[in-house]
Amino acid sequence: MTHAAKMASQSIQDAAARLVAERRDLPPGSVLRCFCRSVRIALLRGCPPAQVASEAERMTRELLARRPQGGSRQHVLGQRATGPRVPVPRRAS
Repeated sequence: MTHAAKMASQSIQDAAARLVAERRDLPPGSVLRCFCRSVRIALLRGCPPAQVASEAERMTRELLARRPQGGSRQHVLGQRATGPRVPVPRRAS
């Protein structure tokens, strides 16, 4: 691996760690999946390797800002997630 590739890889890892640390209200896996999509988009748009991490970090922050903070999955789903779902018996026809 070249020095430039190592630096780009380290920059991506550092950006991912910053994003996870900033958004403690979301599961780390959710933040990392969003960041991974942003990295892929930055690469597909032809972003230079040295700028991929910063561009993906910017895009990820924008995407995560649209999500509700401090909300859990139940909060997002609303009333449907208030308790366990119990099957309703079918009526005889």
